[in-house]
Amino acid sequence: MSIGERVRVAFTILLLSQANFLLLDEPLNHLDIESRQRIETALAEYDGAFLTVTHDRYFAKNQVNKIWQLDQTGLEIFSGNYQQYLDQQEIEASAGPNFETELKRMKRAELVARLEKAVDPVEIKKLENELAEL
Repeated sequence: MSIGERVRVAFTILLLSQANFLLLDEPLNHLDIESRQRIETALAEYDGAFLTVTHDRYFAKNQVNKIWQLDQTGLEIFSGNYQQYLDQQEIEASAGPNFETELKRMKRAELVARLEKAVDPVEIKKLENELAEL
């Protein structure tokens, strides 16, 4: 049995197990186009959640809705699809080193505006804590 056939069998067993969470490491490696399409379709129809490690940009573009990027600077979590992630990366790169500073300034201004309008003591405390964390 080829590696691709073994992957397809293992994936079929996973789906038949009715698990509600799958952990997948490069699930499309060693597969022909037809097998890749079948697995992508199965994942799109899958009712549970899955976490995948992938370097396959096409797969990421069509399948993911949250990206966890781990590199030497740490872990960055992005909610959105792969194209939105790429767009955000481009914005950050074009903004240069001042992007984080500007983002914090904007967040602080938003929190101050919300704090000025807040009347609920619990909300006020929450907003004050968020400001302190910035």
